[in-house]
Amino acid sequence: MTLYEYLQLNDLEQASAIWDQGRFLAHRKEELDDYALYEIEDFFVEVTYSNNANKILPSSLLTVCDYLSHIGTRSRLMILAKL
Repeated sequence: MTLYEYLQLNDLEQASAIWDQGRFLAHRKEELDDYALYEIEDFFVEVTYSNNANKILPSSLLTVCDYLSHIGTRSRLMILAKL
């Protein structure tokens, strides 16, 4: 699936694509939310689970550089070790 194809999907179809075609790469936890990073072909999607709202929020598309720049150093090293 290409990024363009993914963007044409509605929210439910995007969620299905993440679960069916995505490769789980990393999990991180912040104060109020949990995040899971998935790779689909040549792009990355971060899924956010809101602990306060008790639900999954809309996913974000990211490049690896964007993702690594906004997480901590310890998390970066753990993610890079998995790639």
